[in-house]
Amino acid sequence: MELNAPCAVGVVVLLVGVVACQRERVAPATPDDQPPVSAQAAVDRAVASTGDRLEFSLEVQYGPGYEIEIDEIADDIEGFRLLDLGSVSGTVRGRKQRRDTYVLRADLIGSYILPPVKVRFRKQSAAGGELGGWQEIETSRIFVEIESVVARDADATDVRDIKPIREIDAPFPWYGWIGIGVGLVGAAIAGFLWWRGRRRQVVATPPIPAHIVALEALQRLRHGELGDAEAIRLLHFALSEVVRAYVEGRFALNATDLTTEEILDVAPSLELSEEDLGRLGSILTDSDQVKFARHEPGSEDISSIFERSLTFVGSTLPRAVADDNGGGADQEPAP
Repeated sequence: MELNAPCAVGVVVLLVGVVACQRERVAPATPDDQPPVSAQAAVDRAVASTGDRLEFSLEVQYGPGYEIEIDEIADDIEGFRLLDLGSVSGTVRGRKQRRDTYVLRADLIGSYILPPVKVRFRKQSAAGGELGGWQEIETSRIFVEIESVVARDADATDVRDIKPIREIDAPFPWYGWIGIGVGLVGAAIAGFLWWRGRRRQVVATPPIPAHIVALEALQRLRHGELGDAEAIRLLHFALSEVVRAYVEGRFALNATDLTTEEILDVAPSLELSEEDLGRLGSILTDSDQVKFARHEPGSEDISSIFERSLTFVGSTLPRAVADDNGGGADQEPAP
């Protein structure tokens, strides 16, 4: 079949349009299509029981040339206790990324709402130019249901009907009550005499020193099972708590209630050498990487953090204990 000139031109135009449409559909998205700043909040579970650890995470990604500010929300999370807080920064596909993780626990059952988090951002100045104006985005609210540890549909098999009233044939005799009273008085006198004699023999036991508790706990953790990534992560939670408890007991600093950044801010005021300050900072920072950034350390990394922890405790012993142990830097309890 022959086509005249106008028809041929129309067919060519139609084919070109179809090809252009197909190219537009399959063209991949470029990084420029992404918003300058994005924020996303999430929890590791939407339904939990009282006493469970709940992880609330905030992840912010932003392009180069931007700066961000994130509102502090620790005081706005009602109904939960804040157990731990960590923050990790990095770069993903050319964009900066910051991830904040809050470890929470609820003590009462009910429905809770985790508030939205506001993130402010602006364009950084170039070569002394003026800064851009602040803009703001916020995450969505997150609903969390806290249930009792007892299943709601559990059968109450331990509840029985009330028994019928049973008639008592005869009251308990009065002389029986007298006998019981005499017995109770005699038992009370005997108990008092025993307690008085026992009290004279009791010797006050001094509290266990913080370094002994820490070294024994580190040795127990070191010989624990590390079967999977979650076991390694829980190990770093426990190791961080041991080191924080030692700092609290040794230097009277409430390290178990402070974040890593807060501890490192006040650590220079403690009686620590530069080497011990570096060890403490690396122990807490490396632990946070595993706890909050899901970093998977190798066997050499795990061995290294244990060695640094043992060395830190041994090199910061009280002077009297260190003198008795001949320096005490390498002293360890028997496993």
